[in-house]
Amino acid sequence: MLHRPTWDLSWVSPDAGEPLPAGVHDPRPGIWVSFAPVEEVARDPRALAHFTQHRPVCEVQALEVARGEHGAVDTAIAATLHPGGATATYTHIFTHPEQAEYQQTMLDWGFAHAVVSGWIAIQLHLEAWADPAGTALLRNLRDRADELLEVPGFRRSGQERIAVQAVRVDGRPELWHGSAEARPVSHHIRLHATLGHTAAKEHVYRQSVRAGIADLAAAVRTDREPLVTTNEAWESLATAVAARQAAQSGQRVSPPTLPSLAQASSTAARAPPEPGQAHEPAEPAPGRPSSQPQG
Repeated sequence: MLHRPTWDLSWVSPDAGEPLPAGVHDPRPGIWVSFAPVEEVARDPRALAHFTQHRPVCEVQALEVARGEHGAVDTAIAATLHPGGATATYTHIFTHPEQAEYQQTMLDWGFAHAVVSGWIAIQLHLEAWADPAGTALLRNLRDRADELLEVPGFRRSGQERIAVQAVRVDGRPELWHGSAEARPVSHHIRLHATLGHTAAKEHVYRQSVRAGIADLAAAVRTDREPLVTTNEAWESLATAVAARQAAQSGQRVSPPTLPSLAQASSTAARAPPEPGQAHEPAEPAPGRPSSQPQG
């Protein structure tokens, strides 16, 4: 169950305040996920009212490492927890020379993991353990490469490829047990997708920016959502900010959800002016002359 708990108990008792659960340090509301065991629900539907394993939809832990006693931060690592137990780990080492840059994102789903490499991501390696249906789906990606790599506004270089290889075939599926789930597995599949080699980075970056601007302009022109929605853009930035906060505090941080327009307007109205920024002149009271020059 996805839900948004609040810790403000003043509506129960004026003196209750905001008691936070153990391990939670941010009082702001966030989206949480809770679970009810399928077996218990199957035996008794009333178990749907008893949820356990409560946790935020996304938690971030991070580490920053400086090279040398007084050196600048050289290595940043952040790990995030997502709905359903999926994790993502981001690693960036800053002081490598340009052609030897090191940045990667590892995504893990238990029965599959993928590594996306490069500051400008041009390589994807996926390892998956699947049943015959999942294997057929992954193999089909190779035949749909042209369709999947066709992005409006992106001019392809001709170096884009998707390759799929069956590393091991066991024939009859066997039941594999992962974290709190079991799945039939018959194949070990390896997939490699590329947008080109190192020399293609500049082309991929330029075309990605071009495609993004073209999509945003088309969204405004046709009154539709852009391919990257406002909520997705917020989640990406909020996760990056949470990673920095987690590295500095040594605590897990839950990124805040996108505030509503009313919440954003209220926050902006309460914010103090930036240094050097003048207040807007107040409207004169009815019947009283204004001291502002009239033009």
